[in-house]
Amino acid sequence: MTVSERIGHLFRTVRRPDGKTWTLQEVASATGLSVSYIWRLRSGKAANPTKSVLERLAAFFGVPVGYFMDDAPAEPQVSTSTTSETEAVVEQLLREAMDAYRRHDLAKAEQAARQALEHCRSAHDDTMAGRCLSALAHILAAAGRSQEALTAISEALRLLGGPKAGASWLRAVLTLSRIEFLQERFSHAYFHARRALAAIELGEGDDELRLYVLYSVGVTARRVGRAEEAIVYLEQATPLAERLGTPYLADNLMNRGLAYLDAEQPERSLECLTKAHGMYAACRLPKGVAWAQHNIGLVYERLGRWTEAIESLTKSLGSNEALGDLRIILYNHMELGWCYANVGQREMALRHGQAALALAQEHDWAGDRARAHWHLARALAKLGDVDEAMAHYEAALRLLEELELEAELARVQIEAGDLLMQQGDAVRAAQLYRQAATLVMHAPSLQRYLMATPPMELHESEIALGWRN
Repeated sequence: MTVSERIGHLFRTVRRPDGKTWTLQEVASATGLSVSYIWRLRSGKAANPTKSVLERLAAFFGVPVGYFMDDAPAEPQVSTSTTSETEAVVEQLLREAMDAYRRHDLAKAEQAARQALEHCRSAHDDTMAGRCLSALAHILAAAGRSQEALTAISEALRLLGGPKAGASWLRAVLTLSRIEFLQERFSHAYFHARRALAAIELGEGDDELRLYVLYSVGVTARRVGRAEEAIVYLEQATPLAERLGTPYLADNLMNRGLAYLDAEQPERSLECLTKAHGMYAACRLPKGVAWAQHNIGLVYERLGRWTEAIESLTKSLGSNEALGDLRIILYNHMELGWCYANVGQREMALRHGQAALALAQEHDWAGDRARAHWHLARALAKLGDVDEAMAHYEAALRLLEELELEAELARVQIEAGDLLMQQGDAVRAAQLYRQAATLVMHAPSLQRYLMATPPMELHESEIALGWRN
């Protein structure tokens, strides 16, 4: 018997106390070896293990180290890398990738996903490879590597071949929606989320997958100005979230709270977000707590409760600085700048507004750079610095037009037009109003922006769509 055959024999014959066989992960955790290395040893793809490796395996299975060199007490059985063994290794590696992703250890998540992909390619299993590429794409998108993410998800969709691949294809489409969302192509993200919705309406997916399809539609609907539609789908998701457990329900409440805020229902929004905050705290999910603190601050803004808004946003800023979440730190600074402007604290308003703009410029976040200019413009206008405010409005308008972010572009055009009208520049104001009207007439979902100019919350932090494999 070869070493690989002896290891396979131990996996088949040495049992856990409950009578079940040991998993690769259990052996890896106990021995300090990696799952992929144990799998390669067992399948014969790794040769000549060191004495230290054999000693660890022997100690775990309760055999002398000489077992691997002498004749084994069991009958020789040729162990080859079967499909089921490959699937087990891939599943474990994808779980490792998911766990690392949740811990925001994207380097480790990427490594595990690529190892899983290597196993699938060795086994010539296109469906499993498609799943691995989908997971890899999600990780790359979170790391800001959008072009690599698009390449990976395109290959995943090619390998999966369409809806006939079932849940694997559905996950890939959700990942594509997420990639588009992170690139702020919200109409494209919404389109792909609706494709996924059509699939679950035909019966595809388990509860968890159905939940995230509904979340995808709800979140992307918000970003294309369809707040009422978002509420419908997020409320449909509530029973699924309740069945799946507290963290899922907290995510649901967070997204519903933001949708209610967009729909001008701040009291319902505050109720949902406060419950979400408590659930994240109970589950010890610090990132969820920080996001909830931020979004609660947004509701207090809408209600004109500036002191409470500043308190909640300051807590969120402290939490996010501890977590190192630069994107949400930027959003904290933007909102704090606006809040301080509303209570007349010029120095604090400009300090936070400029901090947000500096972060966006440093990391080349074009959409957030536009929003940082917008927030500075609003703060400066509130403080009476009209010329500086218009300079930042113009910078925001240029960027938003380049990025084709129509909902935000219409709102900035209206706000800048209002400021010009107040200064007696009716000609320039009318030009901006006409541009906004053209956008709104072509997109009925934006028509509410003609009625009033509410505080700007289109950039607020979202709960990231969950990734499960």
